[in-house]
Amino acid sequence: MDEDRGGTLRKIRALIDKANATTFEAERDTFLAAADRLMTKYSVEEFELAMARPAAEREKPEVRDFQISDEGDFDFRNLCRKIFHAVVSANRAIIADYGWGTIKVIGYKRDLDHIDLVFTSVLLFVTNEVVPKPDPAQDLGTNLYKLKLAGYRWQTIHTMMASKGVVPDEPWERRHGVKYTSVYKKHCEKHGLPQLTKEAAPGAWRESFMAGFMSRIKERFQKQAKEDEQGYGIVLHGMQDAIKEALYELYPDRRPHPKDCECDSCHYVKCHDQKCTRPRCVEARKPVRYKAPKERYANMVAWNAGRSSADRADLGSTKVGGGKQGEL
Repeated sequence: MDEDRGGTLRKIRALIDKANATTFEAERDTFLAAADRLMTKYSVEEFELAMARPAAEREKPEVRDFQISDEGDFDFRNLCRKIFHAVVSANRAIIADYGWGTIKVIGYKRDLDHIDLVFTSVLLFVTNEVVPKPDPAQDLGTNLYKLKLAGYRWQTIHTMMASKGVVPDEPWERRHGVKYTSVYKKHCEKHGLPQLTKEAAPGAWRESFMAGFMSRIKERFQKQAKEDEQGYGIVLHGMQDAIKEALYELYPDRRPHPKDCECDSCHYVKCHDQKCTRPRCVEARKPVRYKAPKERYANMVAWNAGRSSADRADLGSTKVGGGKQGEL
C-alpha cells in the first residue's frame, strides 16, 4: 500500500512539473486537472487508512483561526467574507464561529492549509482588481482606466497618482479633470473598452463589479467541489461527518435536535398557532415598522467585467497547483 501511495505522489509531482513547464494555458489546465484527480484519490486513500486505525490513533479535525482584514468599505469587507466562505465550503471544512476580524474553521490540516493559500491568493487578486493602486510603470491611460473602474472620482485619482509619481504632485484643478477625461476616452477607444457614462456612476459600477466577481467565483468553486466528489462521494461525506462531529463537540448547542423536540427554538419553527402564548411566538406576532430597502442599480457591463475578472483568478485551479504542491 505504501508503494502504491508513493507512486501516486510521484505521478502528481510529474504532472505538476509538466504543467509548470508548458507555455500553453489549455495544456497546463489539463495537467493540473489530472493532478487534482489524483490528489483527491490520494486524500481519500489517506482518510480510508485513518478510518482503519483504532479510534485513538486517527487524525482528528482541528480548529484554526483565520484573520480576515477589516480594511476597506463595507461592500469590500463583505466581498472578502463571501470569498472566504466559498473557499471553506469547497474544501470540505466548516465555519464554526465568526468573530471580530477572526473566523474559526474546523477541518483536516491539509484542507485548512489549502484554504489559507487559496484565500490569500484570491484576496490579493481581488484587492488589485477592486482596489487597484497606481503603477508608475504603466502609461497614464492604463492607470486612469483601472482607477476609474474601481469607482474613484477624477480628483481622488489625481491625488493617488501624484502620491505614486505617475503625474506631477500639483494641487487639483479643473484642467486636470479635462485632461484625464480626454486621455481616458482615447484609451477606451484604442483598446475597445467600455466607458463609464453618467448613468453608470462609479459607485454603482464598483458594486456591480464585485457582485459579478462573487457570482463567478462561487460557480468555479462549486464546479471544483462537484468534480472532487465524482467516485468518492461516500468517503468524502464520511470526512464531512467527522468534521461535523468535531463541531458539535466544540459547540454542543449546535447539534441538531430530534424531530419531536419541543424546546422553544424547535417549537417556534413548527408553530402556526396565532394564539400561542409561548414568549417567542408572542414576540414574533408583534407588528414591525416597515423600512423600504435601499435601491441598488445593477450595471450589467460591470457585472460581466467582474465575472471575466473572476475567470482570471487563480483558485489553485486544483488543490495540487495551489496548496498541495508544497506538501508533496
